Amino acid sequence: MTLPAANRNLLTTMLCCSMVVPLYGQTVGNMGGIGHTNEGTFMYRVKLIDEFIERFNDEQQSYIRQQAKAITGTDSMLNRRRMLRALFYKGTTWPPDTAKFIDAVCQPANEQWLHFDDTGWYAVANCVFKRGGKEITIPLTLRVHTHNDASWWMIAGVGNNTLPATGCPAYVATAARGRFIPASAHGTNYVVLSQLLQPGMSMEDVMDTEVINSASGQLLARWLQSGTVRFAYASSIQYHFFQVPGWYFTVAHQKGSGTQSGWLISSLKAVTEPEKIQLQRSLLPR
Repeated sequence: MTLPAANRNLLTTMLCCSMVVPLYGQTVGNMGGIGHTNEGTFMYRVKLIDEFIERFNDEQQSYIRQQAKAITGTDSMLNRRRMLRALFYKGTTWPPDTAKFIDAVCQPANEQWLHFDDTGWYAVANCVFKRGGKEITIPLTLRVHTHNDASWWMIAGVGNNTLPATGCPAYVATAARGRFIPASAHGTNYVVLSQLLQPGMSMEDVMDTEVINSASGQLLARWLQSGTVRFAYASSIQYHFFQVPGWYFTVAHQKGSGTQSGWLISSLKAVTEPEKIQLQRSLLPR
C-alpha cells in the first residue's frame, strides 16, 4: 500500500499531533484525525480487543506500528503515551486522574502491562437466548483460565437470570468432553457459545466450579439441556481490567466510521485493593 507523497506527509504530521491529557482538563483526545485517507482511518480504528491490548502495551510488532511504517516509512512518531491517549474514548468526560493513570502505566522503572492469560480481566457479555420465539437477555461474565501453556474462557458469573425455576427437566450431570470456550472466542463475540450451550452440554466444560454449584448457573444449564432455550448471540460486550495496580477501567466498543472507533477505554477509576476485590465480586453474580 503506497500513498502519494502529499498524503504521506499529511499522515506523518497528523500522527505526530497528539493531544495532551491536561492535569486539570476535562477531555482526552486521540492522536490526531487522519480521516483524510481510508488507510489512515482503518489503521487507527481498534478493531479487536487483542489490538487494544497490543496498543496499550505499545508492542513493537503491533498492527498500527506496522501500518505506520508501511504508509510513511517510519513509526518514530508513535510512543506509548500517545498510544494510551488515543485509547480513551473522546465522547467521555475524563477526570484529572487520567493523567495520573498514564503516568502510573508508563513509569520507567515499573511499567504496567496487560496480559491475555492474566486472570485480572473479565468480559461481561449481554447474551440473547431464545425461548418459545421470545428473546431473553442474560448477562454472562467470562474470564480466562490457564493450565500449563493452554488458555481458554469460562463462564464465571450468570446474572439477571429470569428463566422460570419450574417447567424444565432436572439437570443431568454430563462428564466433561473437553469442548472448551477457545481463547480466541472474544474475537468473534463468543459466537462459539451457540455450539457449546446445547442439549447434552457439560457444565464442567464451560463453567467455573462456583457457577456450577450456583442456583442461577444450574437453572440456565437445565434450560439449555432441555433444548427449549438456545443461545442466539451477544448483543454487547464490555471488558473489565484490574491488572494495573490502583486502577480499574472498562473497555467497550464504540461505533462509528472515524478514527475514534472500535474498542476504547470507556471508564476509569482509581481504586484501593479492597475496592478492587469488591468490584471483581460484583462481576460474578451467581
